[in-house]
Amino acid sequence: MIDVRPDPKHPRGGYAVLSFDGSSLTDNAAPLEVFDLYNERFLGPKGWQPEKHAFGPYPVVMSAHGASLVIGPEVVDQIEEFAALRLTIGAVSAEISWPDDIVHAPNAATSDNAIKVGSGLAAAAPAAPIKMKDQVSDPDPEPVEQVPEVSIGAEDVADEVDETPQPMQEEEEPSGHSKSLIFGAVAGILALAGLAFFLLQDRDPRTEPVAEPEAPLAANPPPVAAAPDPCSDAELAAVSSDGFEALTGALRNCGGSVGPDTALDLIEKAVAEGDAAALAFFGTLYDTGQTDPVIEEQIGLTLGDNPARAAEYYARARDAGSSEAEALLAGVCRSLMLRSDTLSVGALEDYCAE
Repeated sequence: MIDVRPDPKHPRGGYAVLSFDGSSLTDNAAPLEVFDLYNERFLGPKGWQPEKHAFGPYPVVMSAHGASLVIGPEVVDQIEEFAALRLTIGAVSAEISWPDDIVHAPNAATSDNAIKVGSGLAAAAPAAPIKMKDQVSDPDPEPVEQVPEVSIGAEDVADEVDETPQPMQEEEEPSGHSKSLIFGAVAGILALAGLAFFLLQDRDPRTEPVAEPEAPLAANPPPVAAAPDPCSDAELAAVSSDGFEALTGALRNCGGSVGPDTALDLIEKAVAEGDAAALAFFGTLYDTGQTDPVIEEQIGLTLGDNPARAAEYYARARDAGSSEAEALLAGVCRSLMLRSDTLSVGALEDYCAE
């Protein structure tokens, strides 16, 4: 298990403390790998990438409660809250949900603050108000001459009246100035009518362009297949077909995420096929003088102290062509010489007489 908490020494953010069981560590520093379980990417110096990358190594502080190390903005500022991750510190691996109380450094350019500065759409400028003329007037009205008033007596009026009937006169056509006023008024009315028609058309939903209907979304989109777990039984079984060295390499990469029963079953299959490397390794599981720090200590696969059985498998590995089996057999034979039980004496005669 790996516990992730904010670093109290950096209250402004950008740092986190990772606490874990450091009993498997052999050094006072350890690397860190960060794997995104959702996007299936490893965290690197420039962001998420398909290739594996290890940060550090970071100094490890041991205490009575376990081990801890501090990571900085190079990791913290690239991880969002609640991200589903698998953290690997040396040989310790655990899946976690990144806590929401771990904040980025104040100057980190992440999605949390990038959206707060200049990322929104600019507000639309208010439309200029439409001014409508109250009336149409002649831009340059001609001045009207003021006719002086003249007092006319009744006698003068009578003299001026001609009692002879006059022929009816036709109406005079309007002057050029009157025609200009009429034309301007008509043009203004037509302009107002056009503007009113445009505004009414813009408000009438029947005149709005009809958008093409979008294609309906699939009711049940096909699920996206997740990448296989390299530490699952099926994937390890597939790797074992590439040889025993490929199998042991996969087991060491998986560490404690593989159970001892699964590891034993895969190794026994390789032993049954007569693989020389598998026979030699199987002998080390009975030999307390040989210990694999990952397969035996992290996975927990060990068969106890039985030098007689170890000598048997070392001898079989030597006969199958293993180059290291001879030295392993010589070491266990020295242990058998110090034992007096029946199995040890028999194994010493059978496998160590040469």
